[in-house]
Amino acid sequence: MLAGSRPLLLAAAADEAFGGDPRLGRILRIDGLSHAEAAAARPEFTIGQRIVRGGFPALYEAPETDVPEFMRSFVAEYLTRELPLQVRVDSPHDFERFLRAVACRTGRLLNKAELAREIGVAGSTAAVWLDALAEAGIVTFLPPWRPPGGRPLVKSPKLYFLDTGLCSHLLGIRDEADLLASPHTAALWETYVHAELSRLLAAKAAAATLSFWRDRTKEADFLVPTPRGLVIVDADWTELPATAAVSRLLRIGGTIGSNDVAAIAIACRTPHWQSLREPSGPAVETVGLDDLPGLLG
Repeated sequence: MLAGSRPLLLAAAADEAFGGDPRLGRILRIDGLSHAEAAAARPEFTIGQRIVRGGFPALYEAPETDVPEFMRSFVAEYLTRELPLQVRVDSPHDFERFLRAVACRTGRLLNKAELAREIGVAGSTAAVWLDALAEAGIVTFLPPWRPPGGRPLVKSPKLYFLDTGLCSHLLGIRDEADLLASPHTAALWETYVHAELSRLLAAKAAAATLSFWRDRTKEADFLVPTPRGLVIVDADWTELPATAAVSRLLRIGGTIGSNDVAAIAIACRTPHWQSLREPSGPAVETVGLDDLPGLLG
């Protein structure tokens, strides 16, 4: 068994060891700690502290660890030293600027041309670098929802960091106080919810695909396929979502069709599972992170 935290190097080593024969071995990616695992390891940490630490197990095994220094070392030793060598980066400085620009876009529609212009590199270079980050387990791409037999409402995927701690560090967020004062708080919360939904969905149905809804006027962060139907989930960094958010999600549910939608929910910081509804209409559940497994069934 080969084990390591450098997916690209590990894949190359596996190919050499197993001769490319999938019967002899395969790569199994294990992400960082889930919300439940992090909460069980350090129940004294607030949700803000967990977002800033992300899912690196070492930061929960030894809570006294200097988190900014841990992240700085990871970025310096791997992301800006080893990874650029693997994708033949000519300017490590440009690549580090690229990393920070990508972090600013977590939870947003991916626009490769805009990203390339900001860094001053060719669009093809930005595409190669993004693919390298995805292969290295740093970012992932969320596709738009495709209606059965239809075409997706938008073409571009959304981009998410897989670890909120790393993303926070690249955004200059050192601790919970920085997080609460940051303009990126909502995006990091959405990124955290995305990671949790992805883990839960993978554990239940490996072939199922998480997606998002977006048209010209409305957006829902996540559409989760379940045996009961689609579960619409929005991420909202609040304890009590606004009425406008409830109305928007109900309109999206109506557009998709009540027969295809099993539940509609807002993942927020509420301490209790609640049901919000318009007069004589379906309910929108407000759920905390601990409630997501029960919501998906």
